[in-house]
Amino acid sequence: MKGQEIRYNLFIIDPCEDKIEKSDFFTMKKDSIEFVMYYLDDSTLLLPSFGVYELDSKFNAETKLVNVSKAINSDTLIAPRVQEFVVTHDKYAYRFKNCGKNSHGVEKSYYTDGSLRMMGSFKKGLAIGELKRFYENGEIKEIANYTKKGFQINSTQYHRNGEIRKISIYNKKGWLIKTSTYDDKGLLIEEWERDK
Repeated sequence: MKGQEIRYNLFIIDPCEDKIEKSDFFTMKKDSIEFVMYYLDDSTLLLPSFGVYELDSKFNAETKLVNVSKAINSDTLIAPRVQEFVVTHDKYAYRFKNCGKNSHGVEKSYYTDGSLRMMGSFKKGLAIGELKRFYENGEIKEIANYTKKGFQINSTQYHRNGEIRKISIYNKKGWLIKTSTYDDKGLLIEEWERDK
C-alpha cells in the first residue's frame, strides 16, 4: 500500500534478567533492499510495503523470514544465555559468559526456536578445545579451536550452503596471522598473511 506508514518493532527477551526490551539493532531486507532505522528514539523501523522480509537481528545474530501484513507489526526473539565478549585490555581476546557469570564446563546456547546456536567447553570464561556455532537450520556456521589456556588456534567459517567461507589461523598468543576467504562456490577470493 503506497503512502501508508508500516511500522515494525523487534523485542528481545533477556532470559537472565527476565525482562523484555525493544531492540534497535536489526535490519529488514526485501527484494535485495535493506531497510535500517534512522531515528533510534522509539526503535521503530518504517517499511515501504507489506510482504515477506528477512529480519536480521544484530544483537543476537539471528535471522528469520517475517510476513509484514498489517500497519503495526512486531516480533520477539530470545537473547542467548551464553554470550561472547571481545576484551581489548586482556591477553585473551574472547570471554564467554552465561547470564553474566564466566562460562564453565560444557555450555550450549540456543536460538529462539530452540535449535542449537553454539556448543563448547569452557574454563573460567575461556573457550577450551572445540567451539561450534550453528545456523538456525542446524548446519555448521563455524568451528573454532582453542588451546587449554584459552587462546584461539584456528577457525573455519561456512556459508549456509556448507561451502567454506573463511579459514583463519592464529599464532600461539592468539593473534591472527593468516586468513583465506572463499565465495559460496568454494573459490578462493582473498588471502591475507601477517608480515613476519
